[in-house]
Amino acid sequence: LVNAGVEKWACRFSSGLIGKGEAVPCVSMNSLMREYGITTVDVLKMDIEGGERAVFAAQAQWLSHVRCIMMEIHGGSWKTVFTALGQFDYDATLSGENVIVTLRPNKSREPCQ
Repeated sequence: LVNAGVEKWACRFSSGLIGKGEAVPCVSMNSLMREYGITTVDVLKMDIEGGERAVFAAQAQWLSHVRCIMMEIHGGSWKTVFTALGQFDYDATLSGENVIVTLRPNKSREPCQ
């Protein structure tokens, strides 16, 4: 996480340490769901300050197990997010800075790898 001279509470994602950034361990959605035996996520709130591209570009079997995602999409992540969502039937609305995506059930729900 990097704080580029903004408020103390404001951090953003970076794939490498820049300046005074702090390393924070990351866990994939697939491994998190597998480790805790999560089969369905009713609501996923995602505010990961620019990390959306990394989450949605990775293997995203977890998406077929999520019913609703509320997220802030930062920078150049829009195309990656909606490309990943393109395999599903969904509705998306904008509420303030949050995009709310409601996913319709997919008949083939692959287990998270």
